[in-house]
Amino acid sequence: MDAREVLRKLTEESPVWSQNKVAAQLGISPQNMSNKMRCPAALKVDLVADYLSVLGYDLVAVPKQSRLPNGSVPITGGRG
Repeated sequence: MDAREVLRKLTEESPVWSQNKVAAQLGISPQNMSNKMRCPAALKVDLVADYLSVLGYDLVAVPKQSRLPNGSVPITGGRG
């Protein structure tokens, strides 16, 4: 899954958070958040990290082929 798919999935699975609530927590308008979620170029690493933090996740980089802890959600994309 790419970053947008992961953020959507985690938000949908959350009993507490919606995309609009996360946007409010981050201090951006729901419309701005919606635009960022539609445009891959607008979804920067710092926003992804902040969004994940609101949902209770950390954004980390691990070496390829490493074992991921239970509950990890890999983000794929880029150049492999």
